[in-house]
Amino acid sequence: MPAPALLLTDLTASLASSGVCAATFAALADDELLSTQSALTSPRQELDRWAALAAAEIARRSTPEHGLGSLARRSGFTDADTLLVSMTGSTKAEARSLARVGEMIAVTDAATDLAAAREADPDLAATVPPVEAPWYAALAALVTAGRVTVAVADVIQTGLGEITDAVTADDLEAALAELLTDLFGADGTHRVHVAEARTAARAARDRIDISGVAVRENALREKQYWRQWIGPDGMYRGEYALDPENGALLQAVHDQLTHPRRQPDPKKRAFGAAPVRDPFVDKAVRERDAAEGLVHLVRAGASVDPMRLLDTEAPSVRVVVNEQALRTGDGFGALEGHPGAVSLASVERGLCAGYLPVLFSSTGQPLNLGRDER
Repeated sequence: MPAPALLLTDLTASLASSGVCAATFAALADDELLSTQSALTSPRQELDRWAALAAAEIARRSTPEHGLGSLARRSGFTDADTLLVSMTGSTKAEARSLARVGEMIAVTDAATDLAAAREADPDLAATVPPVEAPWYAALAALVTAGRVTVAVADVIQTGLGEITDAVTADDLEAALAELLTDLFGADGTHRVHVAEARTAARAARDRIDISGVAVRENALREKQYWRQWIGPDGMYRGEYALDPENGALLQAVHDQLTHPRRQPDPKKRAFGAAPVRDPFVDKAVRERDAAEGLVHLVRAGASVDPMRLLDTEAPSVRVVVNEQALRTGDGFGALEGHPGAVSLASVERGLCAGYLPVLFSSTGQPLNLGRDER
């Protein structure tokens, strides 16, 4: 048995024979329970790092270039993702995430080791050209040190994206340094969850790659889908994925159809008397009525005034854009409630459909309110 596997086997046997169970944690005081949970974080992150490195090596040995001799094919699987899923019980997305972070650490370690070898051996330095550390080296170092989880590191790397003609490695390295400081603080001790890191990384990419906003927007539009099927109970079921512009509109309709105030208490009551029914609790009724409302909207189509179905104003999407960007055509906008950027072309398309303009100052104070309805 190889040394890493033997070490893990011994560790697993030691933990299994410790006798720790639910009653062990139930007997702990609050501070002891919290300190125990905190102590579990470091070994888990180290195991995740090992898993990422192993996954990256499995993926490297299973590339299509290896043909039928690839590790995955010789193990009876079509690719590395399927092999990793069968071994770990994870999803394909989780397996790919492990492999990406493992490759990031491996490439960084290789560059660091080569730089150290060239410095220690003049003959090697004379024959082997220097290799620059990859732009994500600082992120890989944080994963190795156990200060960033594998999941957070993956969304940061994928969120910042790849090197292109418009974005150089230096741009990405500078953006990463700023992003790490914003997320983890100057001392690097702040804990960040995956969703927060993903949003911040995508925003950082938008700032350094304004010209790519429209490209990424089109890529999301191409990935849209609507799937539908009949469940075992005869109910029609489905799922969809929409780009930010279309999704924001559908979200606005959904919010109006499910708003608690659409389910008022039908009976008047004396002051101080308890309501007959709490509309904020009756979620099932609101969801059922929302489904009916959606069907009515689809049936009626564009020929019916939405106010007749929604009992309020037509659903609207709030577009936020810098006035200078709108005037010069250099920049991007955003949809309220969505973390991603949208191109100025999408902003202008929304403006052509009708809008209610609200101009804000640099401090967030409204300066001008238009009168056109949207």
